[in-house]
Order: sequence, then structure tokens, then C-alpha cells
Amino acid sequence: MRIRSLAAVLGVATALAGTQTAIANDEGSGAPPPPPDPPAETDVPRFKPGFLNRVWRFNGSVDGVEDQALSMTLESIERLPKRFRTQDDDLLDQDMYVLFSEGTRVYGPDGGLVHSGDLERAESAQVRGRLLRPRKWRANEDGDVVPTVRAKRIHVTAWIPGSESEPEDGWTDDGAEAEDDCHQAAARTSEEVAPPCW
Repeated sequence: MRIRSLAAVLGVATALAGTQTAIANDEGSGAPPPPPDPPAETDVPRFKPGFLNRVWRFNGSVDGVEDQALSMTLESIERLPKRFRTQDDDLLDQDMYVLFSEGTRVYGPDGGLVHSGDLERAESAQVRGRLLRPRKWRANEDGDVVPTVRAKRIHVTAWIPGSESEPEDGWTDDGAEAEDDCHQAAARTSEEVAPPCW
């Protein structure tokens, strides 16, 4: 028994001595300590798989367009089932990118098709699309990663006031200017009966 106890004590002492020697060698070598583990991404919201796999209608105000990406402020997501009611808590009133392509259908407020270049005049829109997984989100100009949606259809709900093409000076849709010119020309004639205006 005494021999076994003595052997155990010697084993512990040897292990302690080896540890101290390794620490001394590390301190003497001047090697920097290993870097800490990167912090976990706790600020990125988590979503249920079923929420990310479905197509939703995103409503919001348009902030700008650049490189086939629509910058919006999300205001609501339509027709959320009860089991997904809490999934938009981290999305509402936040910046959002909407990715589109030349093949994405864009509709105006009247329901007619418009060119994607007209999105620069959009004040608000409804986007029918799918929310990408957080690892595929884009970063904004401040470097912050923001929710990103892949659009299938974009419906402009309102244009920026005054952005629509206006009639040229002196022109009216009812042809009033043409009618006035016709009668002025008739008044300048020496005939008693003015020629008819066609």
C-alpha cells in the first residue's frame, strides 16, 4: 500500500512539473496568445424554416434604387398565419433590400405593367417575394446587414408626387389650344362665314 501511495504522489508531482515547464517555455518564447473565439451572431433574428420557405407580400415605403436592388422601409407583411405572427417583430420599421432582375414583373398603381427603371419614381410598393436566409442578407452603406427579399413581383402603390410626366407648356389633353388657334385663324379671314375647324 505504501509503495502504491508513493508512486501516485510521484506521478502527480511529475505532471505538475511538466505543466510548469511548458508555461515557462511559452512565456519565454514571446509567442502571442491564441486569438479568442469569434463572438456569436446574436443580433441576427432567427426565423422558422416554414416562414423562410414561403412567399409573402411585403408593404413599405421606397427609399431608393441601385444595382437592381430596391431599398425600402418595411411597414407590414400581409396575411401572416397565427403561427407566424411573431416572425415579423424584428423586421417591421427596419431597412430592407428587395432584389429584382430584368425578368421581374413590375406593375404601376393602375395595375398596368411598367419598366423596372420606373421604380426610381416609386414612393411606396408592395413586394411579392421570399425572405432570404440571414447569411445571404446584404449590407447597407453603414455596413449593417439588413433583411433581404428576392422579389417575384413588385406592385408600385404610389408614385412620388410630381414625378409623372406632365403635358408640355400650352398643351391640354382636351385639345383646347388647337381649338383656339383654329378660331383665331378663322377670325383673320375676310370671309363672313368662318371655315369649319376639323
